[in-house]
Amino acid sequence: MSRIDEAIGMAAKKNSGQFPLYNKSKENVWEETSSTLLLAAYQQIEPHHVDNPLLIPLVDPNGFAAEQFRKLRSIIIQKTGQKGFDNTLLVTSAVSGEGKSLTAVNLALSLAMLAEYSVVFVDIDLRNPQLHQLLDIKTEYGLVHYLRDEIPVEKIITKVGLGNLSIIPAGESVADPLNLLTSQRMKNLVRDLKGRYPDRYVLFDAPPALPFADMQVLGELVDNIIYVCREGHSTMGQIRQGLEALSDNNILGIVCNDMNLSLRMEY
Repeated sequence: MSRIDEAIGMAAKKNSGQFPLYNKSKENVWEETSSTLLLAAYQQIEPHHVDNPLLIPLVDPNGFAAEQFRKLRSIIIQKTGQKGFDNTLLVTSAVSGEGKSLTAVNLALSLAMLAEYSVVFVDIDLRNPQLHQLLDIKTEYGLVHYLRDEIPVEKIITKVGLGNLSIIPAGESVADPLNLLTSQRMKNLVRDLKGRYPDRYVLFDAPPALPFADMQVLGELVDNIIYVCREGHSTMGQIRQGLEALSDNNILGIVCNDMNLSLRMEY
């Protein structure tokens, strides 16, 4: 059994909805805090097009994985509404390949299926953008064009016809996006998206916490961070380093994906 399995099992036995998460003592990456376990158990495969099986709320709305995302949605709605409405959420992971983009897009779809909420999903992983591939959508402009070329924000937001979901794709990949992501225009965009509508969630698919410095800046722009771990992919050292890099920000909880589905009966 992996260390992630052990941590999940420990959390399940507590029956309290809590998950052992990073503590700033930095002595133990799984030291217990009051953060919530955000569980999404699904198989990880490569995305190809809009009807691919990874878009779980669309292709298998009654399945086990879709139910996990509904649970995740409920937890997030409950926790982000405790002090007003903390509606900006950033999804990241320690390293690439952990399923953060897949988690983010399925969470966005799940939230957008509710009549009382709208969702803007923003791809800010400018080195390796995934949103346009996951949804098989081509747009003329994206975030890079807004930040670099000063294209108006109205031209980069696209309503996709999937519930109340709108997207801002990356537009194109950038080898070194830090100057764009730390610009005043980026801060203005986050502030505008957060405040324009009282019923809107804004989800950011962010780059991994390691090895780049992007997340140290981006984490300060949002209300909460969701941290994604893929079973058997990242090492405990990488998970620890990623959490340490985010320790100054508000980590809402952890999503564990690509889990051994035999664990599901423990919940």
